[in-house]
Amino acid sequence: MYWLLWPSMARILLWGTMGIMLFWTFDGLIQFSFGHDIFGHPAYISGRLTGTFANWPHLGVILAIFLPVYLEALYRLSQKSYWTWLLIIPVIAVILLGGSRSSWILTGVALIAYFICFHRAGRVFSWRRGFLLVVIAAFTVGAIIWNVDWLSQRVQNTMGLFSGDYTEIRQATSIRTPVWATALNMTTDHWFNGVGPRSFQSFYPQYTVMPDDPFIDQPAGHPHLFALEVSAETGLVGLAGYMIFFILLIRQFRNSLTLHHMDAIPWGIAGLVAAFPLSSTMSFYAYFSSSLMWTLIIIYIALDNPRGHSGPRFANNGGA
Repeated sequence: MYWLLWPSMARILLWGTMGIMLFWTFDGLIQFSFGHDIFGHPAYISGRLTGTFANWPHLGVILAIFLPVYLEALYRLSQKSYWTWLLIIPVIAVILLGGSRSSWILTGVALIAYFICFHRAGRVFSWRRGFLLVVIAAFTVGAIIWNVDWLSQRVQNTMGLFSGDYTEIRQATSIRTPVWATALNMTTDHWFNGVGPRSFQSFYPQYTVMPDDPFIDQPAGHPHLFALEVSAETGLVGLAGYMIFFILLIRQFRNSLTLHHMDAIPWGIAGLVAAFPLSSTMSFYAYFSSSLMWTLIIIYIALDNPRGHSGPRFANNGGA
């Protein structure tokens, strides 16, 4: 990460990430159009897009996490042509077609957090063109939902969260309410330090609280909610650390915005999105999600270094 102190390396990382995201996006759209991506991977269950991730249905989640970095690249390109912002539409489309409700939530968090920082950094946005862009994006999203039956049904089921009816809420959450109830029961019994990271599945049968729990024979691997996973597996100790993480990160954001370190801010937002408490698809303590979070935070810290504008200075050791 030492080389990220060079401004040129920060630019390479930004444009490289945008290029990879565009590749994943258009590979996903090929999969949607032809039934398989350029590597021959078919779509996942019910036609959900996975693109280059094959049978791993987290394409939408990964795109949502890196969305702040992609938005920053679009902003810089928009200085030459405002309509570069239209490149956000295919990414949003693939996130939708990935079918993960968690990715939809993370996309909203990423968009809101980025544009708050965008405004706080004193950047100017054309509201008339912005409104037109929102209308185009909304029309595109609506058309996709209307024409893709399984997605339309999934969105309709999601609306059940606001119905107040337990059966509909259970359906809207992909039958995760028994898992959440079990996690709460586990937290209550082990409130101080939890049952141990990645131990949720082992303790599940003895803490399930619902007689009709469909996971009693094949326990869920994790609580499918970061906040509950931290509380159930690491208790009050873990929750305190989790809260401190967010407090320190947000405080650092404020300092970065004051210094206009916009090379760094998008990576910090991506780290925040990756660790968002309502994320539910992956396990918080799994090697992939935890390593992704910390990699993003490390990149943010490296780019936020005040020497990043001039590059690192090598010590003179007498030519050694």
